This record gives sequence, C-alpha cells and structure tokens, in this order.
Amino acid sequence: MTRITQQNSWSCLACCAAMVTGEPLRRVVADVGHDGGQVVENSRYPDGRRGFTLCEIVRYLAGRGFILGVPLDQTVSITDPAILIVQGRKYKHAVLWTGLDVLDPNPTAPDNRQPMDYQILQWWPVVRVI
Repeated sequence: MTRITQQNSWSCLACCAAMVTGEPLRRVVADVGHDGGQVVENSRYPDGRRGFTLCEIVRYLAGRGFILGVPLDQTVSITDPAILIVQGRKYKHAVLWTGLDVLDPNPTAPDNRQPMDYQILQWWPVVRVI
C-alpha cells in the first residue's frame, strides 16, 4: 500500500479508502460524487466542510471487492489491514493500518508509525472478498 496524503482537513477517510484499493483519490471522489469540500451546517470538520461519511466509503470499498468490518465466517487478526479512527489534536482522524505500520494521510505525520502512537477510537478491519 502506498501512502496518499490529504491536501485539506476533511479527506483523511477518503485517502485511506484510496490507499486500500490502490486507486488515486480522484477515483474515490468520482465514485462518491463530491470532493467533501462543500460548506455545510453542523459539520464535524474544523472549517465547516461536508467531508466523507463512513457509509460513502463503505459503498466505494464494496464496489471494489472490499468489506469494511468483520465478515461472520472469517476471523481477522491485527496483522490484517484496517482503517483506524483515531483522536486527532481536536477532531477525529482516519489512518490506515497495513498490518505492519500506519499510513497517516496527514502530510506532516512521520512514516512508519504504529497503532500505539495513536489514541484509537475505532478499528475497522478491511477484508478483500474477491
């Protein structure tokens, strides 16, 4: 998996999805139908942007043969890839666990981080089904 860095404050989850599939971020944007940059009321992002929802990302991944979560007939270990929702400085942030290290879309984050470097709020295993 190749690290993709976000160019704004609202696309970390979309960057993680692009890293999972190996596609460029523009493919996530095209599939979802927006770039997350629209200003909306009640935004969870610091600059009031729409961002990307987990449902949009789940749909994008499923369309490419990935399930986000644990299928009932398969066990998942911590060496399997996962999208992690972590606590950022002020807001939640998404990073990708490759099974070896963390790929953080934040362009200022150092390479080769580990899950213990973050306060993990959610761990979403990524399972390839095709």
